[in-house]
Amino acid sequence: MGCMGSTPKDNGVNRRRPRNIGDVYVYVPGLRIPKPLDFSQSLGDQLSKNLIERMSALRTRIVVMAGQEAPTITRTRKRTATQHGGSTLADLQQALEDYLPVLLGLAKDESRRASVDVFLKAAGFLDCAVRHVLPQLPSELRRELPVDLVEGVLRALCLQALGQAIDIQLGMAIDSAKATLAVKRRLACEMVKYWLQAQDNMVNLPLANGWGEKHLLYVKWKYVEAKAAAYYYHGLILDEGNTEKSHGMAVAALQAADELLKERI
Repeated sequence: MGCMGSTPKDNGVNRRRPRNIGDVYVYVPGLRIPKPLDFSQSLGDQLSKNLIERMSALRTRIVVMAGQEAPTITRTRKRTATQHGGSTLADLQQALEDYLPVLLGLAKDESRRASVDVFLKAAGFLDCAVRHVLPQLPSELRRELPVDLVEGVLRALCLQALGQAIDIQLGMAIDSAKATLAVKRRLACEMVKYWLQAQDNMVNLPLANGWGEKHLLYVKWKYVEAKAAAYYYHGLILDEGNTEKSHGMAVAALQAADELLKERI
């Protein structure tokens, strides 16, 4: 279907699942405590006083809870109980669910499109750093750069920005009644290309720190997600055919999408 690395290994054949699957491990991302922010200073001329006070209170609640939960997650996976009988992690999730709708309510209709521009600009800056800034540095200085600034990571971040820009465009296409299946498949295939290249640029780097490893896991997850979307829309296009062969190929593509979604979870 035009995607790099998009051929399923099983060619649509059902896989036999083992009866004993063993232990299951769940990836739990770390918490970063938000930095202090004064909404009245940055938004005082644009929003009402009541709304600013509400946003500040909700954000302060998140900062306090994140500060309580972060040491617990660092030491152990055991959740701490609160005076309400739940856990600070559950309360933190509720606080985020209360806070995010307020922020989304401030977003304008064209902010999806604006975010695409931001990602494309970020990709351009990173590409400039790789092509024109790093080559100007002495070799001994380049060897002393932290792993976050080495060429492979910068290239991966550039490709990640492009992949996320396409991801937003695909979301817009899904919401649009005018977007055809072919357009959605093309966008999904472009995502596959960018996320695969981002993964290839990071896979051989010495990412010994926890955040580097989690970044690589995120890139791999987005790559699998993109492949699932590409197979899904490819299967829908094939299913529009009137022949038995096209229907069989559509079933195989949709099955591949289903397997990839299970792999992503």
